[in-house]
Amino acid sequence: MLPEAAIAPSPTGSLGLVSRRLVYALALLPLVPGLAFMGTEAGITLPAGGTASDLRSNAILQAVLWVSLSIIVWRRLIVWTLGRAWLTALVSLIPFVQGVIWLPLWSSQGCISEDVLMVGQHSLGMGVWIWLAVWVWWGWERLSQPGGDVGLTGGVIMSGTSKRIVASLGSLPVVLGAFAILTVGVDDFIALSPPGEAAMEIATTSVLAAGIWVAIWRRQVAWTRRVAMRTAGFTLLLIGALSATWFTAVSTGLGGTIAAVCWTLPLEVWGLWMALTVRLWPMKVVDLIPADVPPRCLKCGYMLVGLYATRCPECGDERTIDELWCARAVPSP
Repeated sequence: MLPEAAIAPSPTGSLGLVSRRLVYALALLPLVPGLAFMGTEAGITLPAGGTASDLRSNAILQAVLWVSLSIIVWRRLIVWTLGRAWLTALVSLIPFVQGVIWLPLWSSQGCISEDVLMVGQHSLGMGVWIWLAVWVWWGWERLSQPGGDVGLTGGVIMSGTSKRIVASLGSLPVVLGAFAILTVGVDDFIALSPPGEAAMEIATTSVLAAGIWVAIWRRQVAWTRRVAMRTAGFTLLLIGALSATWFTAVSTGLGGTIAAVCWTLPLEVWGLWMALTVRLWPMKVVDLIPADVPPRCLKCGYMLVGLYATRCPECGDERTIDELWCARAVPSP
């Protein structure tokens, strides 16, 4: 057993700047739809007539809330250049396109199908906006930033893992939107029996969801032949099980609690699959930040170059040398 003096105490305090904002971004997933629904119920609607007015108003409110709140959450971790500001404004038009135009991709068989189609298109646009925002904020102009993505205001580095977590948030609206569009498309253009349509819809959506997840994390995983084969086998097993479940539920006419479990099973399995892959995938080792990245205060971001003590002259925060050093380690991008 190590002597008491050899055991380094664990630092205490609140979550770091990046970690807090990751939690805030996660909170937007239920917060934005809830606020948009409250807004439409309170009478914030656009002239479109009937149910379409509520759906269209809800879509535009969600776009306004998601874009504005996301920028508020991440603004301190973005190096705001003129090009990045213009690109942010440009890609932020995407979530509003469906709400403003409010037309389906094709003329469907009924009003309900067209509403489902337009809601799916809007959800898809929201997810694509998240991916483009990640690229604009922390990918574009990356080579022009010495030492990586270093924020000008707080001096905080947005690691590759953090960027992948933010991008992962976009997979939910993309997959749900693609499922809605695929459901209407299969009904309109492919002549299959109802059980066959259900199996095809869930199998295609599951393949898309798995592909998106692997694409987001592929550079973080230390791939080997065994890891790739295990991931592929596990994915095919889950897709086959889900397809068989939906095929059986539709062909046998299940109802009640059993039917509800069958219809919600894909969401549960998808979440379980994401959790298990991240748990089982071997991730790449931690690299140190290049030496040309100067140490900064962990509280206010003040540059601590040339000081003979670790106490920040700007805000008074004082850390140990090992805490400042460990803060310079980020996962490989």
